[in-house]
Amino acid sequence: MRYAIVISEKDDRYYACVPDVPDVVATGKTIEEVKKQIKDTLEFHFENLLENGLSIPGSNTVCSHVEVNTPKVHMSLRM
Repeated sequence: MRYAIVISEKDDRYYACVPDVPDVVATGKTIEEVKKQIKDTLEFHFENLLENGLSIPGSNTVCSHVEVNTPKVHMSLRM
């Protein structure tokens, strides 16, 4: 099954989360590393769920981007 992941960067690290499985997060030094970490973490999490008689959550997130026009700051509004 395929799951959507969200990757962000902060302080020279990459962070990944899974919208459909909010308890699962991972970090890495590169995008490739964080993708591997999130995959391994998801698989480990799912194994634990099954061992405890729980079900694996479905993958329902649809990914897309939206283009946003950001407002221009007027010089008179800056301080």
